[in-house]
Amino acid sequence: MAHIDGLFCGLHILQNMATAALNGMKTFEKANNVSNPNSIYEGNSVCNEFIYEVAKSFIEMSGCQKSGDAADFNDYLSLLNVKNHLVTFLHNRFNILFVDGGAVFYHRSHIEIYLSSGRSSKNNKLLSSVKNFISNKVLLAECRALGMISKLVTGPLWRLLENPDISFFGMNDFWTLLVEKVSEFSGDASSLLLGHKVFQEDNIEEEDVYKCLFEKSDLDDLTVLALQHLCTAILPMLQRQLCDQLPGGTLFVPNADPAQNTVLPRTNRRSEADFSALDRVDRKAPQKYRFNARIKSTA
Repeated sequence: MAHIDGLFCGLHILQNMATAALNGMKTFEKANNVSNPNSIYEGNSVCNEFIYEVAKSFIEMSGCQKSGDAADFNDYLSLLNVKNHLVTFLHNRFNILFVDGGAVFYHRSHIEIYLSSGRSSKNNKLLSSVKNFISNKVLLAECRALGMISKLVTGPLWRLLENPDISFFGMNDFWTLLVEKVSEFSGDASSLLLGHKVFQEDNIEEEDVYKCLFEKSDLDDLTVLALQHLCTAILPMLQRQLCDQLPGGTLFVPNADPAQNTVLPRTNRRSEADFSALDRVDRKAPQKYRFNARIKSTA
């Protein structure tokens, strides 16, 4: 009987890295006595809530229409000839936490000046919370650390997973390198701070956010500590979930059959996209499927 292996979607590693990172953020905040007494989410990371509140405040299409101030904030950025790099905050959905963390760090001075200069026409709890935390060095160091991981680890990893020239078994070398590097960063993350590539094959675009994240800052020491807390939390998850594709694992096949390589998907993105489209149609016309089901049941 042929042996059947259970394969995993590589993109879910990104999502699980974000989930694990939340634990590292909480330990870092506890070590630095950072808390949010007004939080409605017990046991959540303060930085995670802060990033969510910033996105809710300053993203026009998906932010809070009642308490947010995205339209005026975007007008302010336009005067500065600055692009709004914030994206819709979908919690741990793939790379969102890391991307938005970097975007918040990039916009920290824009947000602080906007909220303190009287430009904002609104005054509510959401914007007050953002204003209270936007100058907190611990939270800014966490946001910067998340952004650095996005630029050097999760972003390049996603591009490798989407690369049609890299097979399922071909990813094993990259998974092994990822675990080795995260283990190294858990003890000393200074090379991340300096912008050293994790995956040499990837071409990283050094745009505005990238330059802001890696320029010299008075937050450098705190950022290194934040990176080490994040990587310490992420490492056990990687070792556990990638064990089959690391050296010694059942799926670590250095000389895999090329024909087998071509048919094995590295992600289940296509099937998830299909179900997402189906879910969207169901939300748009919820009665359609129920009506068809009633017809079939009475036929």
